[in-house]
Amino acid sequence: MLKNASRLRARVTWCLGILLAMVPCAAVLRPVAAAVSPVRVMIVVAAAWQQPSGEWKGEAERWVVSYRLTRKLAVPGLSQPVLCNEAGVCLAVVGEGPVASAAATMALGLYPDLELAKAYFLIAGLAGTTPYMATLGSVSWADWVVDADSAATIHPADLPDGWPFTRFRQGCPQPWCEDGWGAGAVRLNAALVKRAAALSAATPLLDTEKARAYAGRYTGNEPATHAPSVLSCSSLAGATYWHGARLSDWARWWVDRWTSGSGRYCMTDEEDFAIVTTLERLSSIGKVDRQRVLVLRGASNFDQPQPGQPAVSLQMRADNDGYRLAIDNVWRVGTVFVQDVIGHWPAWQDGVTAPRQER
Repeated sequence: MLKNASRLRARVTWCLGILLAMVPCAAVLRPVAAAVSPVRVMIVVAAAWQQPSGEWKGEAERWVVSYRLTRKLAVPGLSQPVLCNEAGVCLAVVGEGPVASAAATMALGLYPDLELAKAYFLIAGLAGTTPYMATLGSVSWADWVVDADSAATIHPADLPDGWPFTRFRQGCPQPWCEDGWGAGAVRLNAALVKRAAALSAATPLLDTEKARAYAGRYTGNEPATHAPSVLSCSSLAGATYWHGARLSDWARWWVDRWTSGSGRYCMTDEEDFAIVTTLERLSSIGKVDRQRVLVLRGASNFDQPQPGQPAVSLQMRADNDGYRLAIDNVWRVGTVFVQDVIGHWPAWQDGVTAPRQER
């Protein structure tokens, strides 16, 4: 009997030893996420897809290849893995449209294995542009992000006399009033936008003869006929695709009203306002810093047809090289900022108010 009890104690002791030995192993085998934080730059794109070969395409393509974003992190709430490298650069695909992008951004910000409190967020992607501000392949750092969806709409046949547009501010008895409803607009950190724009102002941009020939048909809108350039102007974002000169005029008016005249409409997309306002909420609970958010959009198409063409033509898918130019030029401009952040982190780590160190 005593012999059996001794054997039992020995077996229990052996099993406990095995279990204790596994504890440090479990710590070593934690997910890769801990190794990629803290994140220094989080690149956020909406549209991207992965081919069966594993090659990334769309707005993510240039970033994934050039920064060797080979570390994959499965974040609940995101349909595709977050991709990172050893330098602290990560990329997240949040999906197209305001609903998908806002939900995915919130999931990203709340994920515990990514340290994002000091990360710079670069929202990078394609947009439409107005021909009186820019041309195909031009790239803009947004100073303001304005919500296109916080508007009321009436049928053109019911338009009151003197009203220029069918879309107006909710809660107003006229097209605009200061005490109407809606979230409206977010102004990004002006010092950060200015620094990013200055860093990238001289960036060589890709252009093609096909794009120039197409843009040259926008007679009467001289900026459309110029070569691509780096701008700093305002982004108008909403869920509804729109096209046409009258709606472009409305967009200019809408941005002007929401920014009290300090914003200039030049880019239109779906996701910017949703992503930025989600990051603001994450900032309010200390997960991210709203002062470290940038929006960079490249013009892949014009927001209106060429003179003499109907608005229903939706020139968004024309064979004009705009899509390729926008993807390439957003990367060219954005990578200047990313390289400066990761290459001179001591000058960036405390935010844009920190004095720059000599290089």
